[in-house]
Amino acid sequence: EDGASEEDQNHRDAEQQGGAAHQPDPKAGRIGLAFRNVGHELVVVGIRPDGPAERCGRIELGDVLLCVNPGQRDSPAGPGGGLCADVWVDVAKWRNRSAAHLILGPVGTIVGLKLKRGGESFEVVLSREASTSA
Repeated sequence: EDGASEEDQNHRDAEQQGGAAHQPDPKAGRIGLAFRNVGHELVVVGIRPDGPAERCGRIELGDVLLCVNPGQRDSPAGPGGGLCADVWVDVAKWRNRSAAHLILGPVGTIVGLKLKRGGESFEVVLSREASTSA
């Protein structure tokens, strides 16, 4: 009734689920990226050395996250599998914590990211790995 689109409602639902009191699973697989909200964008502000994101060789500090494909959470990474073509979620204006819930997932599964650098957008597919930090 408030005139919000389905996408806006999905965003609000994700925000409520990802609020400050709810932390991501510390055992969830990670991709070695840190994001920060800068204005209305999610910007890459950290890349873990030798993590999945660094090893892919395509992501740089300052890249802007546009969309996430959380993949099939029960499908292991491997040739030709894991992403669902119609499940790209526009996270361009989401809060960092809400986007993290789509990016994190079971170790060994994959996640797709659409990023922007300058005027060019590009996609990467990364395998989630166990965190090496304490």
